Amino acid sequence: MAFAVINSVSAVEDSTCSTDTTGPSVVSVDPVNNSVNVPDNKVIKVTFNETINVTENSTIQLKNKNTGEQIPISKSVNDNVLTITPLAKLLAGVQYTLFLNNITDELGNGMGLYTSTFTTIPMKGYWMHYSDVAGATVAYLQSKGITDVFVLTRGSDGKTHNAELLAAISKFTPAGINVHAWIVCFKTGNPSYFVCPSGYYVKSVYVKTIRYWGWKKKAYKVKKKVRWKKVRGKWKYKYKIVIRYKWRKGWIYKPIYKTVSGYDYTYRNNLLNYIQSISNYANLAGIHLDYVRYSGVASKGHAAYQEPGGATAAVNAVTGFVQQVNSKIRPGVLLSAAVMPECGNNPGYYGQDYSRLADYLDFFVPMTYEGNYNTGNSWITSVTNYIVSRAKGKPVYDGFTTYVSDSNTWTADSDLAADVQSAKAGGAKGFVLFRYGTSGYTNVPAW
Repeated sequence: MAFAVINSVSAVEDSTCSTDTTGPSVVSVDPVNNSVNVPDNKVIKVTFNETINVTENSTIQLKNKNTGEQIPISKSVNDNVLTITPLAKLLAGVQYTLFLNNITDELGNGMGLYTSTFTTIPMKGYWMHYSDVAGATVAYLQSKGITDVFVLTRGSDGKTHNAELLAAISKFTPAGINVHAWIVCFKTGNPSYFVCPSGYYVKSVYVKTIRYWGWKKKAYKVKKKVRWKKVRGKWKYKYKIVIRYKWRKGWIYKPIYKTVSGYDYTYRNNLLNYIQSISNYANLAGIHLDYVRYSGVASKGHAAYQEPGGATAAVNAVTGFVQQVNSKIRPGVLLSAAVMPECGNNPGYYGQDYSRLADYLDFFVPMTYEGNYNTGNSWITSVTNYIVSRAKGKPVYDGFTTYVSDSNTWTADSDLAADVQSAKAGGAKGFVLFRYGTSGYTNVPAW
């Protein structure tokens, strides 16, 4: 039998087959690379050239460029768009870098490393007295570019103002203004006094009363003539009562006291528990610690170096307290502190070591009150630079009074504007003004 052979190549379709081996690529990112003045609640969107998949081998990270800290995020994919939402509040004036790697297409092809960096808007803040919350308007704060308010929630008299804090959160947060609870720590009472951060105390304690027979003074009153005085046309003596004493034998009772010292953590623990409860308020941006220090006044026994164990023990006490606050507050709530500006003298005077505190704080607010220290703009730059160099990448926002000094409550716009630029030259990422409502100052300076 004979078979006809048909052209064998026709048995297979004559075509060229190709396989896709190229991974997806980024078409656009919002915010764009190297953006500045990005809102701290920005949701990041990355658009690719094709539909993507995110697998367990994919890398999607958002990091603080200064510290390397990884920011917790949530992520979702819709076709070719990746949406990234930070779960922690981004810090003002800080650079963040987005890292993407090995995101695949539908065929499993992975992309190479992609990075994009942006910088959040600098901080412009106000310390705000609780009594100012009701009168402060969102429109005014927005018109001045205010990003954050620090509301006095526990004052130096020891009184708390939770209702005003909640009112501020409800009022300002929807407008994009962060609200921090401003907590005065180791100063309390009326009149206010300092509490030792370590809990150390020295006091006299009653022991017993002893009785013995002896001479003792007994007071009695005497009416004594002083001078003549004319009363209703007649001269009379004017008298006064004076105290005199006489001695007599009798039983004498003498109380005996002894001096004792030790550590009492009751105040400290109550303060920690209060701060923890406040941190659970919904939409609270941060906890801001004030007077988290020794007073620095040696004559009253409040200098840090007078702590048993010296400045080292004092630094341990202050740092340990801040560490405890850090561990107790709700995750996602920022922790900051107003710190003294005496730089290298801070440990010995106040128990504040910037480098030690940087392990537990999210940012610093040094009180660079130029007028109170009778200094100039170069001092602001120098102090800021010193703290920035020891803050381990944590941002520094300088604190300024809206008046010249405690003894001179007048200020000129140009003075405050120059202070802000001096802080910027020292490496600050923004500023906080003390305080809202204390003067007629209205022109919040540009950054």
